[in-house]
Amino acid sequence: MKKIVILFVSFFLMIAYVANAQSSRKPVVKKQGGDNTVYVAVDKIASFPGGLKSMVEYMEGELIYPEDAQSRNVQGRVIVTFVINKDGTIQDVNVQKSVDPSLDSEAIRMVKSMPKWTPAERDGKVVRSRYTLPVLFKLK
Repeated sequence: MKKIVILFVSFFLMIAYVANAQSSRKPVVKKQGGDNTVYVAVDKIASFPGGLKSMVEYMEGELIYPEDAQSRNVQGRVIVTFVINKDGTIQDVNVQKSVDPSLDSEAIRMVKSMPKWTPAERDGKVVRSRYTLPVLFKLK
């Protein structure tokens, strides 16, 4: 059986995402009304409990490389976006960049299973925000 190595969140991608988000102060509005605004640029980004290192550890423990993808030697980076609500819950999990249906489904399942995050802040107020997470599946 092939030894499976699952690589996750690259600091470069995360830093690039944060820098991009900080460069634009335009909100993305899902529905009318201030309570439903989802921001892509915030003063303080949402964070996983315990920080980035804890998120990588969580992903390593939770993510399961689908057997059908292994048998077909399918690899790649699934880009997942989701909304972190004011209470830290996750919703609207979507694949931005697909690799394979089985890898996409596993990345979505893993994100939906995450614990509550510390929500983002904008102008000193807790706000809903969109987060982009790259999930790399690689066989070795």
